[in-house]
Amino acid sequence: MRGTRRKHVWSESSMRTYTTTSSPYQIMLQHLSFSFKSISFFFKLNVMVLVSANNNE
Repeated sequence: MRGTRRKHVWSESSMRTYTTTSSPYQIMLQHLSFSFKSISFFFKLNVMVLVSANNNE
């Protein structure tokens, strides 16, 4: 019980620090999500191009 309680308190304090300094972390998270979306989009495009090229052959 003591270990789980300590872990909970640590997560609470870390969440508090995240909320107090939210702007840089939020910007970084938004940038990561945007880059991930763009990478997945380009990956889909490449897959479509490869499939169409294979069909043409």
